[in-house]
Amino acid sequence: TYSVRYDAMPPDGIVAALACVAFLLNVRRARRLLRTLEAAPPARVALALMALTLCYRGWVTVSAAGRSFHGFLVRGVPFSDGHDWDRLAREFASGEHVGDWGALRPLSYVFMGSVFALTGPALAVTRAVHLAMAVVGAGLVFDLLRRLASMRVAFFVTIFYALSPFDARFALTTVTEPLGGF
Repeated sequence: TYSVRYDAMPPDGIVAALACVAFLLNVRRARRLLRTLEAAPPARVALALMALTLCYRGWVTVSAAGRSFHGFLVRGVPFSDGHDWDRLAREFASGEHVGDWGALRPLSYVFMGSVFALTGPALAVTRAVHLAMAVVGAGLVFDLLRRLASMRVAFFVTIFYALSPFDARFALTTVTEPLGGF
């Protein structure tokens, strides 16, 4: 059999622009979707958005499994904050002396150190915790915005949060920002 395969993926900006154009070309369907969205129970919409977040961010996590501390943001830099935060969490979990960095953002290494004390220190555990926080965060963003603004605003802001490639890739590291974003 003959097949054509294209391994390259267009940049995220182009994919987002194409999605917007496709959305604008289907305005009637979009209106129907928005009417359905307004009538839907908020809990179901929140669960659907959380599932979307889990699928997308899970895909990013699995597709970038080979990247670790020097992942997407600090490649080529001779040091890594993620490595130091991971070291602090491991020290906290084992009861060793926590380094000098400990006073900067104690919640991060205390939280991950507590998780490490239960599961054992591993990069996969950190990524799973960050993925879980992103999924719960999507539900919280939607619920908060639904109460402050319309259901449409909450839906689209949560879609933006759920499909943000920067947040999804940043959560692969062990730095403190994913916990702060939660």
